[in-house]
Amino acid sequence: MRLEAEPGEGVEKRERALTFRAQEERGRRWASDNGYVVRKVWADNLSAYTDTVRPEFDKAIAALREDEVPALWCYACDRLSRKGAGAVIPLLDSGKRIVFDYERLDSADPRDRRDIINRAEEAREYSAFLSHRVSDTKTRQRNEGAWLGAAPYGYEVADELSRKLRHGANWPTLIEIFEKTAQGMSARSIAMDFNSAKPPIPSPDGKAWGGSTIHRMIQSPVYEGWQAVALKKGGRSTPYRDASGHKISVLADGEDPVPPELVKKARMAVAGHWAVAPECRSGKPKHLLSGLLRCASCGGGAAIHGRSYRCYNFTVGKPCAAPMSAMRSLVEEYVYGKWLEAVLRADLRDADPLMVAVAERWVALTKPEETTAEH
Repeated sequence: MRLEAEPGEGVEKRERALTFRAQEERGRRWASDNGYVVRKVWADNLSAYTDTVRPEFDKAIAALREDEVPALWCYACDRLSRKGAGAVIPLLDSGKRIVFDYERLDSADPRDRRDIINRAEEAREYSAFLSHRVSDTKTRQRNEGAWLGAAPYGYEVADELSRKLRHGANWPTLIEIFEKTAQGMSARSIAMDFNSAKPPIPSPDGKAWGGSTIHRMIQSPVYEGWQAVALKKGGRSTPYRDASGHKISVLADGEDPVPPELVKKARMAVAGHWAVAPECRSGKPKHLLSGLLRCASCGGGAAIHGRSYRCYNFTVGKPCAAPMSAMRSLVEEYVYGKWLEAVLRADLRDADPLMVAVAERWVALTKPEETTAEH
């Protein structure tokens, strides 16, 4: 079964949970009435239209395509996908059974094929229109200086109508961050000071402070008073500009940003600091055990720092009672030795899972084109 709740502003987690439970009960009734046993429930609330990575959706389609399940029950056609007929035709042509409960459509019935395709196209057209309308609305709001998300650290929303920003309860702490940075204090040191303060100084997410959080604040245009956008999810924010190329203020009347000279000094100081573990930024492993080691004390990951794998939380200033540190050359040699012992012990005749994985990886590395074609 595939369940999904439409995400949206103002939708609470509890309401989404109720939506999922109601859908699941309906799907289980259908399975029972039609002689099926529910083997797996896939649920997500990610967009069915954009190119957002949707792990649960991908798992559901893969299970159907590879005959791990004989049928897939979906609450509604537009919740399967809103990318048009191209998302459903390959499944229909391969004879896979998909049931859309809301529309009462079943791919096992040849008469429903046209309706399923038409519904998929209608969902794509509606989503394209909705996306365009939402985009236009957000552009207008940004041009008016409205802050669309949660107020940045140090600010609060002055009123819900204008969505302009004013100084909040954490403004003194924000100014302290800029002042300490301008004086040459590293982001990691500031984070450690805040984490060890009595009482603790609250961070933007309510968890421990990290050096990366400090860096993002120093670089954010919003503390200069400007509307800001991120060109990619999770990326650094940049000043938003209207159609004429002008920056837009997001501050309420009478509110001042961080003093420009202080911002300039802080950013010049940051430019003189090396970021911790820069090889981790790309998200791709650069060393043999990247992403595989864990600190036994705090449970966080480990990253290369100098010639050793060290607790990443500790390197960015977050608390760790006993941060791990292991010489890179020694730990890699040890792990490789253990891996080699396991390979030599493997029984090729019994299709040992380890050797199957090794063989698949070897083929993928040596014959990537053939591997891609096979999949």
